[in-house]
Amino acid sequence: MRVPLSLPKSKSFERYLTDEKFKGEIDALFSRVEPYVNDFAKTHSLELVKWYHDLPVWILRWQERSLTRLIHLGAAQSDEMPALAIAVDAYRDVLKQKIRYGLPRAIFVGRIRAHSIEEVPGVVIEFLQGAFEKARTLSEQDLKEAGTFTRP
Repeated sequence: MRVPLSLPKSKSFERYLTDEKFKGEIDALFSRVEPYVNDFAKTHSLELVKWYHDLPVWILRWQERSLTRLIHLGAAQSDEMPALAIAVDAYRDVLKQKIRYGLPRAIFVGRIRAHSIEEVPGVVIEFLQGAFEKARTLSEQDLKEAGTFTRP
């Protein structure tokens, strides 16, 4: 079953598909963070899905306490500069009822720009760790209170 992408629809995705320069800059950012993301996924036994639905989005996913938890890294713009937005999400499938409880949209954690990778050693791991901890705090009650469900 494919997990619906809950990041808000973004002009960044459209720009990625139509602006070759922006696409190149985002691809370069993904290349720069790739070793950190790969190591983080391995260290925490997370599933890593790159280029989700052929979009400039990578997803780290894991199961914990009856929920599927996710960290999204996706193309974004910050002051017109290319960046990778980091957000967290969670959902629970109730297979008997064919219902998926989830948040109405992912929770934004931060953005990584090319210059921040150079200027702040460890910034990628810092953001990933913060996102991981935030995703782990989400509870089934949070999802139910959000009141969002879909039929997969």
